[in-house]
Amino acid sequence: MNWLRDITFRRDGGHGVEAVRPDGTAKRDIRFVQLFPLRCPGRYVSVIRRKSGSRPREELGVLRDLAELPRDQRRLVEEELRRSFFLPEIEAIREVIMAGGVDEWHVATDRGDKVLFVTDRKQSIRISEDGMIFVTDLDKCRYRIRRPADLDPLSRRLLDRAMA
Repeated sequence: MNWLRDITFRRDGGHGVEAVRPDGTAKRDIRFVQLFPLRCPGRYVSVIRRKSGSRPREELGVLRDLAELPRDQRRLVEEELRRSFFLPEIEAIREVIMAGGVDEWHVATDRGDKVLFVTDRKQSIRISEDGMIFVTDLDKCRYRIRRPADLDPLSRRLLDRAMA
């Protein structure tokens, strides 16, 4: 039995989501993660159950295409994805301290000032085909620089140095 094909998603009575099998058994605390949000929106959505203990997450499977879900199910998943898709915009880079393989970025975002810790620059800093830059910090939080050329001169210098 393809577990994801045979389940339905519903609100758990609070703000959470649960996945329910045809026999009525449910897995609670379900989260959805868009695997390729920019390249394949609406496709390849990981269904994750958050747990406590030594394994805080369990992937139940991947929804290949949200269009294959019934309309009410698709709406619920899309709503949850919108709530969880947190991609702050870096508006300025104030300082980048490079030491010991971990870069400490002091940035201003559209959601306030933030300090990011970045390792492995080649994996953590990506440039998309349309020129946007994505930075992933140690906590796996992603940040976007929509138009690097629009940054102030200091921010551009620090970004160039950090990407070298």
